[in-house]
Amino acid sequence: MKLKFNINLALGIVFCVLPFQNIFSQCPQIESILVDACDNGGDEGFNEMVRFKVGSSPINTSSLSVNWPSNSWQGIVQNAISAAKVATINAQIATAGGCGKLIEPPGGVLPANAKVILVTSYNFDIILNDFGALSEDTYIIFQDNATTSGGHFGNFGASATRTLSMNFGGGCSDTVSYNRSLLIDINGNKVPTGTYICILH
Repeated sequence: MKLKFNINLALGIVFCVLPFQNIFSQCPQIESILVDACDNGGDEGFNEMVRFKVGSSPINTSSLSVNWPSNSWQGIVQNAISAAKVATINAQIATAGGCGKLIEPPGGVLPANAKVILVTSYNFDIILNDFGALSEDTYIIFQDNATTSGGHFGNFGASATRTLSMNFGGGCSDTVSYNRSLLIDINGNKVPTGTYICILH
């Protein structure tokens, strides 16, 4: 079993920042991926995350499609389970002294310039994934994945390229690739599978 992971650290450290681009984008941009998720040893596919920023126009999550390196896209869901988990996490954030909160998009619409976390399942583990004292409002959406527990990415291992593509509708898409042999931990070390890993774009 992997250790409890603080998502606040993920937002600042483990989610590596992709190379800074000095150009204004009207389309959403993938910013980072949590490749090697914190899990109970058999449900990594429920706990992986992608962070992206919405562009200058709102997007409806019903128009979002994702081409994972592994597994099939299953759409977005907002249900009683996701709502209960978000409420619990927000209470934990407040207890930790955070001034931000997680927000499921009303009517499935992500506002312009929103910061968003896409979780690979609404069955993700809120005990192992701690958002700590989140300092800013962040939107969160969940893949409608009830059963696919195998990972969507490729953890540290032999040299191999993994590519994530997201289509946001309205002619907007973004793609990032990484070589899994170049994955590093929060200290900049190459490490074996089973540790927290970030990727670079």
